[in-house]
Amino acid sequence: MHAVSTQQKTYSGTVLTSVLDIPDSLLSRVSAVAVILLALVTYLHGLGSLHIMGNGDEMVYAQITRATAASGHWLPLVSEMPDMVNTKPPLLFWQG
Repeated sequence: MHAVSTQQKTYSGTVLTSVLDIPDSLLSRVSAVAVILLALVTYLHGLGSLHIMGNGDEMVYAQITRATAASGHWLPLVSEMPDMVNTKPPLLFWQG
């Protein structure tokens, strides 16, 4: 009888880490930071601009936020636009 010896090759990390000799922990940290930065740039893009998307109630709620900030009256939150009723909680507008 023959004893068949098989060797199993194990790879730590991905092909990229084995080619560049970068430790997995460093690569995962760099990847996490890159994802967080991309998310922040995407989320904060256009912050402070005067352009508001008009595909829903965003313009109404932006107007309520601006009127609240200008008047200094934090409650009640009302819109001066006719037939517009506020159905959102106050904290949503206080964040604006």
